[in-house]
Amino acid sequence: MTDFKKAGAIRRGELDDDLPDYEVITGWIQRVPMTWLPGLFHAVAEQCVEKKVFQPGGMQSRLAYVEKIVAEGPNRVLREE
Repeated sequence: MTDFKKAGAIRRGELDDDLPDYEVITGWIQRVPMTWLPGLFHAVAEQCVEKKVFQPGGMQSRLAYVEKIVAEGPNRVLREE
């Protein structure tokens, strides 16, 4: 299947049974080139808004939480939600 046909099949939901596991997807995101991250973030944020994943203000509070965790650095021991 060509990339063009595969992209169409993904958009139509025809390959939903072939989705990789959550751990695989998050692992890929950790390794993608930095230049891809803004576009990936936009795509994920767009889907969250479109599908009403968060309550009003929820996305902003999630971003604030992520900024706090990143500021604590990679050696943090406990993670709070």
